[in-house]
Amino acid sequence: MLYLSYREDLRVNKVSQLLLVFLGSALGGLLRYVLSIWLNPSEVVSIPWGTLGANTIGCFIAGLVAALLVTKGMSENLRLFVVIGFCGGFTTFSAFSLETIQLFRNNLYWEVTSYVTLSLSLGFCAIAVGFLMVNRIF
Repeated sequence: MLYLSYREDLRVNKVSQLLLVFLGSALGGLLRYVLSIWLNPSEVVSIPWGTLGANTIGCFIAGLVAALLVTKGMSENLRLFVVIGFCGGFTTFSAFSLETIQLFRNNLYWEVTSYVTLSLSLGFCAIAVGFLMVNRIF
């Protein structure tokens, strides 16, 4: 009987974890869409600022939370909601890749180079800044 109770507890825990990821992802996806509308008011842009902004902000948030998890031992549920759910829904490698190909197909080679370089550099820097902030504050 104890075994069945333990298995039921595991199932309930997994369902709550799935819900945390689902809710975080829904919130992240919605905010990414709003940010893209705000930063890219027209269909034609030289650099997709909405995706660049979302990916940079998402990397910063992921860096902050990852550092907090390491230094403060924050809950696994927070990681699931923020890093896996929210940041997973907010950031998007597929949009980055598609936009890069579209710029390339439009012969915007300088913009392709700038966008890829900015995306990677800002993403790495944002993660590092998140870690540094947590280590200095806490």
